[in-house]
Amino acid sequence: MSRWFVGPENDYRGVRDSAPDPLPTVSVIIPVYNRPDLLGRTLAGLRAQSYPQELLSVVVADDGSDVPIKPVVDAAGDRVSYVSQSRRGYGAGRARNLGARFASGDVLIFVDADCVPHPDLVARHAEWHRYAGNLVVIGNRRHADTTGIPADTFASGEADWPTLLASATSAETSATRDWRTLFYRRTSNLRAGDEVFRSLVSSNFSVRAPLFASVGGFDESFDRWGGEDTELGWRLFNHAAVFVPDNDAVVVHQVQQDEGEGDWRDTDRHLNDAIIRRKIPHPFYRKPAPGVIFDVPRVSWIIVDPIDKRIDDLLVQLRRQVADDAEFIIVGDTPKIQSLGELTAGDPRVLTVTPADGGVVGAIRRSRGAQVAFLNGWASLDHRLIGRSLRRLDGRPRAGIVRSAYQIPTPGTATVFATPEDIASIDAGWGPFPVYALVRRRELMKALHSGVATETLWGWVSDRVETEVLRDPLVGVPQVSRDLEMPEAYPPITGERTRLLDDLSRGGGGAAARTALRYAKHKAQRRPYVSIGASPATPVVANRLETGERRRVFYVGWLGRNNLGDEAMFSAIQRVMPEADIGPEVERPHTLMLGGGTLINRHTYLAW
Repeated sequence: MSRWFVGPENDYRGVRDSAPDPLPTVSVIIPVYNRPDLLGRTLAGLRAQSYPQELLSVVVADDGSDVPIKPVVDAAGDRVSYVSQSRRGYGAGRARNLGARFASGDVLIFVDADCVPHPDLVARHAEWHRYAGNLVVIGNRRHADTTGIPADTFASGEADWPTLLASATSAETSATRDWRTLFYRRTSNLRAGDEVFRSLVSSNFSVRAPLFASVGGFDESFDRWGGEDTELGWRLFNHAAVFVPDNDAVVVHQVQQDEGEGDWRDTDRHLNDAIIRRKIPHPFYRKPAPGVIFDVPRVSWIIVDPIDKRIDDLLVQLRRQVADDAEFIIVGDTPKIQSLGELTAGDPRVLTVTPADGGVVGAIRRSRGAQVAFLNGWASLDHRLIGRSLRRLDGRPRAGIVRSAYQIPTPGTATVFATPEDIASIDAGWGPFPVYALVRRRELMKALHSGVATETLWGWVSDRVETEVLRDPLVGVPQVSRDLEMPEAYPPITGERTRLLDDLSRGGGGAAARTALRYAKHKAQRRPYVSIGASPATPVVANRLETGERRRVFYVGWLGRNNLGDEAMFSAIQRVMPEADIGPEVERPHTLMLGGGTLINRHTYLAW
């Protein structure tokens, strides 16, 4: 199954709109440490599954038990395999990975050794995976005492499941309902928000084998109880997996041997908090900690179109942002970039990606952060940029992109572009990726798994994801495109033009119109241009109109988009030239006129 399902946020409601694939083969992975009697009931429950037995296999992964486990496995039938590893502290994650390596099924279902599966458990999980290859199905877990129910009763299908699901010991009354019930309500049953990965609990979930392998399986550095399933859930989520809850895919946690375990589990989970903070860059687990370098950064900066002479300065600007919780990926293959890679080889936070390595797409795939910050190499940054962007994203869990207003320097002043439309129009002049944007990596991975081409990737994402805009201009953009050299200085402007430009910079739309009128009047009083060799008394008049014909002027400008310079200039020209037909769609024009606020570069010119 290579088909990926993509929807807004984690909305899985349309996943079954396509035709299903045939029933997949399924392997159930069971890690175990001691407790052979509980394991016996779990294996018995798997023998009574409604799913076709010829499509089902079981792998029991022994984490170095002190008591014999293999005899229990051998008694469970020829579809149950036994693998083992040496004991090195708490090793449930290692055991699950070991079982997955020996598994042959297309779908992996992970069940704990003390959890008896409902007869429809495998069927419920497998049915979802017929529709897409990137689903993580989250099953339900109930708690009950199974002491009085022999394993054979489960194996024969004679267990009274309604009574079992309703029962509980006095000590476990509060646990008869899955703790995730309230969490599901808060996330619209896992369809919304950026915390859905927290729903993954290793006692009952399933995933396609290729997806499990692609994210690296369980992190084996967890050597105490708790947290390794949440960390795996984060990596799956960041890889664009879709989490689907199925409350009818039920296991019953056998509570009769849990007495006294709560204390050491709470202690171990607390000791694992530091590991979780290092590895999960979500604000629920990680708070800003200046001076601390985490294993997984929160932000992956991808520098597009880096300019050799600006790289060092750009890195200085970036390190003023959140250097301790970020990585920097520079896309290019110039000698300067190559030498930079050699100089920073000991710093895992600075990476270089060449076009041969996939360019920007390769950089996205190599990124590890929760968010990706695109940055054009020509841009300059306010030191508050990333901090404010992250705070905005944290405050809007349903948003996926944060933009900033752009500031473009002009002689003596600067122009600010703050609307989404104007920001997008500036981006269009710099190629297929934005000058600056902070976007959840998960949304980019959705595009890559959907096969979106590099040239249209950003448009595909921005059209589908809710965007927030910082109105303050925290990003500076030069007045040139990426294909032109930045001028060392602006050419001198003297006389009448200096005064007119000063008026324009100080005034609003009315001032722009008045200035244009005065400048037109000034030009009308000039002596006409005389070509070399011509008599001063005989002016050269170009493009003479036929009698009664109106002059046609093709006006190039962004009208109807609140672009002050263009609209003011258009109004002024209409008043100065009432005898002409002026507009952006005039056919066979005599004259081409550029709007006063038009930003010209190669990309926008070719688009016209």
